[in-house]
Amino acid sequence: MFFFPLFSGVLAALLCGYEHRSGGWKLLLAMPYSRSRVYAAKAIVLAVLLAVVQLAFVGAAATAVILAGVEGSLNGRMALGSALRGWIAILPLAAIQLWFSSRWSSFGAAFGINAACILPNIVVSGLHSPPPLNHT
Repeated sequence: MFFFPLFSGVLAALLCGYEHRSGGWKLLLAMPYSRSRVYAAKAIVLAVLLAVVQLAFVGAAATAVILAGVEGSLNGRMALGSALRGWIAILPLAAIQLWFSSRWSSFGAAFGINAACILPNIVVSGLHSPPPLNHT
């Protein structure tokens, strides 16, 4: 849950890393494709990669449950539903991260902005709300 947004930033930076080396953006943007089509293609590839990561996570969780011999069963429908909702929730953030990664050639700068946006969320979501007051 916490590392998925960071991982999406790493994938976005890696998707744009090839073009930042040796003038790849100049070559790519000189082709008869608009910038929006290039960005959309990269966004689709990023979304597919993130979906594969989510499915791999669900598969690893199911395997861990089986190997650990946990009593009961894993609710597969709930696990896949949670993975789908997590994937949908990460898509806007991945689009922003892809935009940052396409603008800056530095992997560190793109990842630094990613971490600066994600880490406060991790801290806030780790805080627990106080228990409800008992009004009896």
